[in-house]
Amino acid sequence: MLAGPLAAMRRAGAAEPRGGRVPFAAVVEVDADAADIDRLVSWYGRKP
Repeated sequence: MLAGPLAAMRRAGAAEPRGGRVPFAAVVEVDADAADIDRLVSWYGRKP
């Protein structure tokens, strides 16, 4: 269900560098088998 929004976010914004007008912290590392919600949250710079 969240695979689409996660893919869109990755296309829309670079993982690094972040700052200035980008309101998200650096991407947080998660396991390759993490749930989609955890990957999406980590992309926004939050710890799942």
